Amino acid sequence: MLDPNTALSLVDLCDAVDVTPRTVRYYIQQGLLPPADGAGQSASYNSGHLARLQLIKRLQATHLPLAEIRAQLDALPPGGESQLLSQPSPAPTSAADYIRAALASSSSSPRPARPAPSPEPPTPGASPGFGGRSTWDHHVLHRDIELHVRRPLDPQANRKLDRLLELARTLFKEPS
Repeated sequence: MLDPNTALSLVDLCDAVDVTPRTVRYYIQQGLLPPADGAGQSASYNSGHLARLQLIKRLQATHLPLAEIRAQLDALPPGGESQLLSQPSPAPTSAADYIRAALASSSSSPRPARPAPSPEPPTPGASPGFGGRSTWDHHVLHRDIELHVRRPLDPQANRKLDRLLELARTLFKEPS
């Protein structure tokens, strides 16, 4: 086990866990890993960074999506990474097994009733209410104009979007 006071460079940390510096930076950006102590050439990482990175890799081996890994890491008490790492690794399962288990758990527990859509437009930056997941559609209306739409939409908003796209295509149609 690494001495808690030992400072690791980015290269040393990456070598210890077999990840790239780009991966470490991405995990920091996504909130999976705390930022380094210091910045630039003097940036250093400690045993907590190492343990968290090892735990992320272990959870990824079970095919958990990064959002679920982040949720599990956020629920850990300080120093909880080391405690989890000391436990034996669960047998790796396939992504299909993970999906089957997730679907089974969602079908066995009743879903909360979906709230009726409000007539007001959603607040910018607000997350969707149902299931907490969304995707974005990208529509190019003109070479310099794009429309980004968060999905899913309710049926009424979907019809209005279809009409808007139809009107926009007509408006921006280049003359032949």
